[in-house]
Amino acid sequence: MEYTDSRPADLEAFGRTLEQLADLMVSLTQTENAKAEAASSGSHGRINGFLQQEQALILRLRGLEQHRAKQMKALGWEGLTFRQVLDRASQEETAVLSPLFDRLTGQLKLLTDSKDSSDRILKLRLKEFQETLAGAPKPHFHDTHA
Repeated sequence: MEYTDSRPADLEAFGRTLEQLADLMVSLTQTENAKAEAASSGSHGRINGFLQQEQALILRLRGLEQHRAKQMKALGWEGLTFRQVLDRASQEETAVLSPLFDRLTGQLKLLTDSKDSSDRILKLRLKEFQETLAGAPKPHFHDTHA
């Protein structure tokens, strides 16, 4: 792999992007957990606020992901998995990247677990709501013009 004078700076910027991604995943996980708690406790009015927060965080996530992809391309790692990057990186790069990849992978697992849990709770609440509506008495309308 060809090294340039900008490589250490590019690697440092890439590391900061990975840290930002992990931090953003922490925020998304907290939002998912709060949404699940609101659904569990029947605080349905709060769910919309969490959905709006989640949408804003997802937009930031998409932007960071695009930035990460550009950085990986600049570093010569376009299309590679984290494992493949570590296999090709120098020892110094591996020492920097490995803990960042581990943190990011761990945060992604936590986010996925929280999202799955939140989705299950929301689906359960929606089903309960639908069953309640199905069992509710239908209103009688009287035609006063007959």
